[in-house]
Amino acid sequence: MATKPFPTRSDAQATGEIGVNIVSTIVQDALGWVFRRTPQEVDFGVDAYVDLVTSDGYVTGKSLAVQIKTGKSYFVESDSGAWLYRGELKHVNYYANLKVPVILLLVDPDSRQICWRHFEAYEADGTQESWTIRVPKVNRFDEVAKPHLELLAGQATDYLPHLQDHWMIGDRVKDAGLVCIQVARFEIESHNVRPFARLFERLSRTRDTVLSARQKVDFLIDGYNDDHRELFEIPEVRRWIATAVQTVTCLPYFLMVSENAQGILTILGCLCRAERVDSTSVRLTSWPPLRDFIRIQFDGLNDFTDKFSLGEQVNREISEEFTAKIRAILRGRDAERGR
Repeated sequence: MATKPFPTRSDAQATGEIGVNIVSTIVQDALGWVFRRTPQEVDFGVDAYVDLVTSDGYVTGKSLAVQIKTGKSYFVESDSGAWLYRGELKHVNYYANLKVPVILLLVDPDSRQICWRHFEAYEADGTQESWTIRVPKVNRFDEVAKPHLELLAGQATDYLPHLQDHWMIGDRVKDAGLVCIQVARFEIESHNVRPFARLFERLSRTRDTVLSARQKVDFLIDGYNDDHRELFEIPEVRRWIATAVQTVTCLPYFLMVSENAQGILTILGCLCRAERVDSTSVRLTSWPPLRDFIRIQFDGLNDFTDKFSLGEQVNREISEEFTAKIRAILRGRDAERGR
């Protein structure tokens, strides 16, 4: 049997390479983004990743995964203004579990036109062996698609101002009469209490910082100004609060209990299922979560004051002031502002 003197390239490989090059050119020239091809040995259904770049040249960390299918055969079967894309079942779970949106691209190598759609598992039709999804013919992968693709990738967040507040809180508390923590909406919606907990860990690094921070900390939940609901009416906020108060168990020591303190009002409103009475006041209706909150926090306060050798007198003062604040809220003196 004669041996082949050189490696060969199949027609399918050549066509696929044409498609990748067409997509790469459009991504870089028409969209102004970064095209990162997936090496063949780790290509499990995503041919490349597209990194979004702002008009100022900032690479945001937001990306799209693209699967590229090139050839006339993908432009044969159609239905009501859409090409029918057929995929293997093994790719459904892979696409659905990726942390970035998956974009399916059908490339016509002759016209260099590309049709696209966002992969959505529940928009596909499946059998025991494959799945089918409609790719609208009007969805052209070009500069016109850019705002739609940006929306799919999601808006980038500038974390630095938020992080700098976290990093500097230990220094700020020594000179300030009040330190107000802003809990961002993205923390609430991702149910991430770690940044909140880390702030109190930073305040607890040294005994000097602990002494400086006694009852100086308040917190606000930011990002819901345009929401007509009160914070205690938002399920995600209630869920975040319930986890936060079980994670951070030294709150009585750090939280402000003065007349204008908002953090404790938010906690009680969310834990005790506040209900709106009228336009200016609310009523707290559920007490078991409050009892659990007090028990967990006072147990934590005991451990905290022991750890930093703060003494029984400090423990007693903090406990009495915190309890008095809660009682004032329950009597309704402060509840009308806890919205």
